Amino acid sequence: MQKKLFTIALLVAAAGLAGAGAKAGLNLKEPPMELLLDLEGKQVPVALDKPFTVKVNGADVTMKITAMPERTLNLGEATIKYPREYTYAVDDSTEGVLQWTLSGNDNVVIVSRFTEGAPAELLKTMEGELRTAYGRDKTKVVNSEVSIGGKKYASRKVTANISGQKLVQELVGLSAGKASFILIIQDTPDDNGGTSKDTQRMLNLLDKHWKSN
Repeated sequence: MQKKLFTIALLVAAAGLAGAGAKAGLNLKEPPMELLLDLEGKQVPVALDKPFTVKVNGADVTMKITAMPERTLNLGEATIKYPREYTYAVDDSTEGVLQWTLSGNDNVVIVSRFTEGAPAELLKTMEGELRTAYGRDKTKVVNSEVSIGGKKYASRKVTANISGQKLVQELVGLSAGKASFILIIQDTPDDNGGTSKDTQRMLNLLDKHWKSN
């Protein structure tokens, strides 16, 4: 679950330390990613999404390297796309299970791949573990529906309140090839209690780009 933290700027302002014109003339956008272009053995430093000029056969040529907005993740029997800015982690410590965790600001997707077990039974087990972890008296579970790869699947929506923070997790089970997959699509709702933009985007990607290999 993502936590909302006070920034240094907020702490400075609260302490009355901010001075006039503190940001005058500064570019406050995140610096671009810096890359090295290897051109016939010569390395040229370039910045992502910024034009640069190199000599090709004695002539100046202007180029620009632009990153795609999503990454493609191969799950073995299927592939998905997820936002490029999400963090990535994988856990292969359990025999017969692979688990990928993709984390954004208000959305986390956990994809678990099982070599044994039917999706329905695995989903039931996963739901029970979550309710035990959060406290059964602090969780609400209802039937729901999620569209994955253009197909609608029955799902279970778990809503929990953890330290005053509302957390919503959509659990869906499906199979691809000989493997079973459990997806946990976690959302930190917006200030109005609605689905966050991060989660809306991720749901759209799962619907459009889940592909069986």
